[in-house]
Amino acid sequence: MRNINRSDGNADFESLIVMLRARKNQFVKFLFKLFLVIEVLILCASNSLAEVSQSVVLKKVSFDEIPRQIIFDPKIFENKSEILSGISRTLRFLKSEKGKEAYRAFERIGISNTRVEQTLARFYLILMFSNSPAELEKRIRRTFDLYRSVGADGRGTVKFTGYFQPVYKASPVRTKEYRYPIFRKPADFDSWKLPHPTRVELEGYDGLGRPGTLLHGNEIAFLRNRFEAFMIHVQGSAILQFPDGTTKAIGFDAGTRHPFRGISRKFLKENHVAWNKLDKFFIKHPDKLDQVLSRNNRFIFFKEREVPQPLGSLGVPVIPERSIAIDKLKLPPGALSIIRTRLPEEVSNGKLALKPASRFVLSLDSGSAIKGPGRVDVFMGTGDKAQKKANTIFGPGELYYLMMKQYDDLKI
Repeated sequence: MRNINRSDGNADFESLIVMLRARKNQFVKFLFKLFLVIEVLILCASNSLAEVSQSVVLKKVSFDEIPRQIIFDPKIFENKSEILSGISRTLRFLKSEKGKEAYRAFERIGISNTRVEQTLARFYLILMFSNSPAELEKRIRRTFDLYRSVGADGRGTVKFTGYFQPVYKASPVRTKEYRYPIFRKPADFDSWKLPHPTRVELEGYDGLGRPGTLLHGNEIAFLRNRFEAFMIHVQGSAILQFPDGTTKAIGFDAGTRHPFRGISRKFLKENHVAWNKLDKFFIKHPDKLDQVLSRNNRFIFFKEREVPQPLGSLGVPVIPERSIAIDKLKLPPGALSIIRTRLPEEVSNGKLALKPASRFVLSLDSGSAIKGPGRVDVFMGTGDKAQKKANTIFGPGELYYLMMKQYDDLKI
């Protein structure tokens, strides 16, 4: 029998520990490499899923498959000059590096920057030389292919809402009446580390931006109530009217990297309030607005604009009732679209009534709350009248895109 003394046992034990440590290090390195491989595979898979998802966002349909009224828009001749100007500006965006970059992800499904440019240029000429809705419809059928958004349910159902540019009274300094600030982007914003600060950290729970909050000292102007400041965040732009009679146009500059959390249907139901009555509700119950906003950490910074017309996310002025906000990562930005939903029309005594309507529109804007192929926000204009129209739009509809047929012998 082998005589094992204490020192030999220690030596063997230490050797075993050294060996196990070495193998442990090898195993850790193996796991690290394995995790890297898995991460790459997941990334590739997610990219593939994104491509597949994007490839089925728009489906080509025949004009014969849809009701004729979808491409019948008699009101387009009332807005002809605005649409033509909008097309010209959009073409300049598409020719820019930013415009070309925006379409790299769409080229794999046959929607290139060049094709969208050709579509807009041809539609410009067709609209210019058409003298009636029927003539316009005939040329559209002959010249373009039609694509339909799959919507939120895969069957083409799109949820429509409306937005507008508010006009509010404001003050350049804080006063007893004007207490709620709108902020410019801090000078060091681009170097902020993630995660970005919360809304409460930025402006306080009550939104007053008191000394000690992170944004104190970055105020552009002050509003009369927090709901008006909130609406500027939601709409993305505003015209501010100061006591001395001067005005200032402000628009989106940047936003924190937090998801937008809006007002839920549950909140509306629990508080027995309709969507278009929220302004009166929150002015009467400001504590409720504080609660809602404390859970929405998406925060918008603004800058002064030289022109009163609000600019969409493409840097192109949006057109009342002729431009929409979409998810520009899913749907082609700047492209020529057709919307079909219930839109407000003036009836007797200045009242509004929702009626089924089709509109040729340009996809000029986007928004943090507009996600996926099943959401569209229609720009309705500036001021109180536009607000009333925007507040009535809340329902289902359809979204189509026109794309130039892919051959060269087309004629107007």
